[in-house]
Amino acid sequence: MMMETTRPRINTAMDGADGLVAPEQAVEIVGLAARLIRLKSRISDLAALGEFAVTLMGEMEEALERDAFCYFYQPILSASSGLIEGYEALIRWRRGGEAIAPALFLPIAEETGAIRAIQQRLLNDVALASSKLAAPTFISVNWSPRQFLKASAVSALIDRVAELKLDPSRIIIEITARSGMVDPDLVYFCVQLLKETGFQIALDDFGGRYGSLAYVSRLPIDFIKLDPSLIADVEHSERATRILSGVVDFAHQLGHRVIAKCIETQSQVRILRRLGCDLLQGHAIGSPAREPRLIKAHG
Repeated sequence: MMMETTRPRINTAMDGADGLVAPEQAVEIVGLAARLIRLKSRISDLAALGEFAVTLMGEMEEALERDAFCYFYQPILSASSGLIEGYEALIRWRRGGEAIAPALFLPIAEETGAIRAIQQRLLNDVALASSKLAAPTFISVNWSPRQFLKASAVSALIDRVAELKLDPSRIIIEITARSGMVDPDLVYFCVQLLKETGFQIALDDFGGRYGSLAYVSRLPIDFIKLDPSLIADVEHSERATRILSGVVDFAHQLGHRVIAKCIETQSQVRILRRLGCDLLQGHAIGSPAREPRLIKAHG
């Protein structure tokens, strides 16, 4: 004789009599179950990511000794002439046969203090790349926000550049808008020190989460680098185009040149040129390469 199997089920009777579950309760229970499943998956992912971070932390000192950190250089094009004006140095960690994303290891390097040693070492890379480029081609370097909270770190940067006989006017130091959230006065002092030494300064990710009009009007910067969120929808949204146009006009009124980054399509290139962006960067212009290289200008 075959045994009949039963499956648990939720009765969705409209009344709640006899222990039956009302429809709204059933929906709530199902929703709660789905959230618990997603939460369990997220906790598992976070645990794995945490273990990976601990592994990277343990390997960071050895990676420094092996010179496993390096820069890849992405071209930055003049919107008006179509010629390369410079390159952004994008940090990479070569770990075995893979490249570790900066978003994974840079926060660890900042927490442990290893970021200062990494950036000092990578100036050797910048010196070598710069020697292969004709003046006035620049190299733009991202600098850790935390390093702008230490005047000694900025002084060390200036000393190292002088030691390597680099022309500071051909180096753009990129800082993020969030750099000044903790101590704006100290950041202003450090930026002013760099400017007096001859460096150019770019405010990165402007118009994003941490953008501040008061902040950008006070800092002695040369470039405003647009947050990718300002560019993402310009092909499909007139509102996004108007907002971007206003930001570009604002930057120009303050005497700053505008760099648009993370450009993915030729349609975006055309729109950004029409809106008056000065410099263009992204995969639609040229992908990062281990050494600066000439590329054919895109129309």
